[in-house]
Amino acid sequence: MHGARHTLALVTLLVGSAGACAGANSGEGLFGNSIGDGGDATATEGPTAGGSAEGDGGDGGSATSAATDDGTDTDDTEGGEVCNGLDDDGDGIVDDGIPALGCGMGVCMVQVPGCDAGVPAQCFPGSPTDELCNGLDDDCDGTVDDELTRSCDSSCGVGQQACNAGTWGDCDAPPPTAETCNVADDDCNGAVDDGVPGCRVGVHRWWHPTTGEHFYSLDVNEGLCCGFTLEYADYYRLYAAAQPQTVAWYRCYGDNGLHHYTTDANCEGLSVNEGVMGYIGQVALPGSTPLLRSYNPANGDHFFTTSQAEHDNAVDALGFVDEGTVGHVW
Repeated sequence: MHGARHTLALVTLLVGSAGACAGANSGEGLFGNSIGDGGDATATEGPTAGGSAEGDGGDGGSATSAATDDGTDTDDTEGGEVCNGLDDDGDGIVDDGIPALGCGMGVCMVQVPGCDAGVPAQCFPGSPTDELCNGLDDDCDGTVDDELTRSCDSSCGVGQQACNAGTWGDCDAPPPTAETCNVADDDCNGAVDDGVPGCRVGVHRWWHPTTGEHFYSLDVNEGLCCGFTLEYADYYRLYAAAQPQTVAWYRCYGDNGLHHYTTDANCEGLSVNEGVMGYIGQVALPGSTPLLRSYNPANGDHFFTTSQAEHDNAVDALGFVDEGTVGHVW
């Protein structure tokens, strides 16, 4: 009899355990109705020995599942990867996906891996240099080419050029132009009003061996009539027409039979004004040279020369009186 009770108890225990497992698998509670035709299983009211029917722990703590119904990992300890030499996100790769670190501006900009052997990286920018016209921010101030300018020149003068998109622009120095008659070196070749027909007239210098007179004429043959010797053809030049800062140059004739040359329309008291030979510079003008004048009291001759040495010799050795610079010629 006692053996029959033990056998029945064992069978009851096994059946009860199987029912509990079936209830757990089907979502039913341990004390729910697990026997029947599949109808609703209603849990009995009241607390169970292990806590509430909703799964509360006996001590009041909440038992949160480590996985959702679709299997997604929600464990807070397996979050984003950090640089620490560990596989924080559990993907089998240590320190993966750490962003690169950048610093500096312009050519000083540097980018380094964000993690180096489990140690967060440090970034140090490059060294700036003087700004160049190259489309780069060489001095690392955040501005490319810094509105650079530089000096430039042409044969006519100096100017500037600006850097634009890494390339030097055109030089704004004055360019050469065609030569005109204007007391200027328009084509910037070092010669003023050269090659302009009729711009200037040549003055020829003659000397008379008997009287010692110096004679100046626009006609290279004029002195042949009267025993003069041609010393220099085109000895100096005057402007054919008036130019800024020039004045008329007159040829005069005196009662003593000698010629004189002056900027005075009254011929410095001589009786005859033979007219304008040309126009002489009142000041030193581009390309001009001083015209020096001296006077020989022995014969009344006025001597004009562009040579300082010749002028000094006349004054120092030949008895002429220095009368200074009377104008500027070419």
